[in-house]
Amino acid sequence: MKKFFNKLEAKADSFTQDFRGQSGGGQQSIQQNQPSTLGPPTPDDIFRYRYHHGTNLGSIFVLEKWLSGSMFPESAKGETSVKEKGIHETRHIWEKHWRSAVSEDDWAWLKNEARCTSIRLPVGWWIMGGQQLGERLHGTEWKGLEGVYSGAWFIGRQIM
Repeated sequence: MKKFFNKLEAKADSFTQDFRGQSGGGQQSIQQNQPSTLGPPTPDDIFRYRYHHGTNLGSIFVLEKWLSGSMFPESAKGETSVKEKGIHETRHIWEKHWRSAVSEDDWAWLKNEARCTSIRLPVGWWIMGGQQLGERLHGTEWKGLEGVYSGAWFIGRQIM
């Protein structure tokens, strides 16, 4: 057992000497007048690390009946609005909602009074349709409804 402890002590002494040799004998070297390696913040740094104060405009494109009940017919289930009013009238109703959801006065208030620095605008995958909307809706339960959502991408870009 004594032999084991002697080996252990020798290893510890060797480790301590190696460690002291690497760190300058246990003393810290003071380096003065070294230039800073920090540069000015990049736009990405500012965006990532600044304090964000914002709002969620969640009921513009992704609506739920409990948030925007007036947008849904009484018997609202899936395509009810299209069945009751047709594609053209439903599109008109939705586009009016999208365009009027945030007014110029609202933007001014969010910027000047609420001091918002960010806006969250949830969108459904279908808003990214543009010219290919029909292709994206093919094979989904939304096939045939592209007429309702065809203006969403244009209006969404205006809001953004």
